[in-house]
Amino acid sequence: MMEYETTIVAQPDWSADQSRQFCERLTQIVERTGGVVFLNRELGRRRLAYRIGKQTRGCYCYLNYGSNGEAVAELERVLRLDEAVLRYLTVQVGSVVSVETRRAKVLEDEARLAHLFGTGSEVTFGMDESLPAAGGT
Repeated sequence: MMEYETTIVAQPDWSADQSRQFCERLTQIVERTGGVVFLNRELGRRRLAYRIGKQTRGCYCYLNYGSNGEAVAELERVLRLDEAVLRYLTVQVGSVVSVETRRAKVLEDEARLAHLFGTGSEVTFGMDESLPAAGGT
């Protein structure tokens, strides 16, 4: 089983509920095709680095999952057909030795992020904020 990460940018005019439902639908697609979802995070509305069409903002969703490849093909097929999706990118991270070990690692990472940011189990940014600069002041 291989591990994949998919990041999706969708229309910015979605409500928080629509964005949450979209992320859940992606999880269902992966699970229906035999994959295992390790992390599904809705990152909210953010400013785009460059215009896509006439859009300057987008709703981001991040999905980390394990699959034999079927889930990737089905997920990308659904994303290609959805007109609300502006862009998506799937990256193969590596192989998964044990699903239980990977899930434990994800929970550990989530706890570390919650401790760093103090916002519970989710890392959230404001509607117009972006991630902090890597070496910035």
